Amino acid sequence: MENNKNKLELKTDEIIKNFDEIINDDFPMPELSKEEMAELTRRMEDFDNPVRYYIVSTLLNDMYYDIESDCWSSCRTGSTGFKRKAHAELIQSDMKTKDHTLIQEFK
Repeated sequence: MENNKNKLELKTDEIIKNFDEIINDDFPMPELSKEEMAELTRRMEDFDNPVRYYIVSTLLNDMYYDIESDCWSSCRTGSTGFKRKAHAELIQSDMKTKDHTLIQEFK
């Protein structure tokens, strides 16, 4: 058991050393084109965006749709929050009750 632990520690130390080399500029990082930098920036901003879209019932007060269980939930944490409005609209369009739902944006 002790032998396996030493192997794990050694591997972790090697990973940290390699990471330190990259962070300390001992390892040259490739230059990014303007397009690549713009795409990276867009993805980082998208990742940090807290906005989510929920399918909400217009018949049942404060009921949110959960795609996994195909049921309605009384709280947003028990329902499906979509990162993209188009995805929520696609699911909504396939629902039998689509005429009694709307998409709401929450932060």
